[in-house]
Amino acid sequence: MNINLNEYFKMQKKFSGSVLLSKNNEIIFNESYGYSNKEKGIKNTPETKFMIGSMTKSITALCIMQLSEKGFLSTQQNVEDYIPDFYNGHGITIHHLLTHTSGIPNHLTLKNQIKWGQRHPPKKYYKL
Repeated sequence: MNINLNEYFKMQKKFSGSVLLSKNNEIIFNESYGYSNKEKGIKNTPETKFMIGSMTKSITALCIMQLSEKGFLSTQQNVEDYIPDFYNGHGITIHHLLTHTSGIPNHLTLKNQIKWGQRHPPKKYYKL
């Protein structure tokens, strides 16, 4: 049986999400399937924003360790060396961020104090 990619994903009854394929920085396939909210009947679109949770933590940690191994940074350096005014003077290191020992509160616990979907400067989070 010879089916195209779009037909294949349409046949997947349990798949709900978006698929983007690119080659040489050119998008060659960009389709969405299923629902972003099944109860309300809201379908996924290529513009749907997905909560990715902790999926990127291991990738970020790997990249940081590779940069450290190559001598581009040290996990003992203060974050403010890279992000000026980021908890300036608190001595938070990259190691603290990687091991969740920085003391920075989880921004998700602030959901009652901020409006989701709007951009907020880091200093607003600091004050909260």
